[in-house]
Amino acid sequence: MNNNQITTRRGTIPLLASALVLLGLVLVQAERSGSSPVAPATAIAEMAAAGGAYSAMTTQGQSSSEELLYVLDQRAERLMVYRVENGRALSLQRSEDLAQVFAQARSAAGGAGGR
Repeated sequence: MNNNQITTRRGTIPLLASALVLLGLVLVQAERSGSSPVAPATAIAEMAAAGGAYSAMTTQGQSSSEELLYVLDQRAERLMVYRVENGRALSLQRSEDLAQVFAQARSAAGGAGGR
């Protein structure tokens, strides 16, 4: 090995170490800002609960006084979305038959198959 190759290797190690440190800093900063290139941003539920055939989750609505309550009925295969205004009024916004939703999605994607 000649002297030129040794100098090149010695110069490569600090450069590689610097690149790794910079990559680590970019990942840490991206994680703090919520736009991580490694992991997608996560949805945050205010409260979630499951019991029997039902699962429920609340999230913030469009206004600060509005919450949305999502109820999944596993037996009936239905998803219901309720709007809660000021923690008092509860109104059904939408009810979906999940079997039909998934069938439509398969059809739109050009997939075949059924249940």
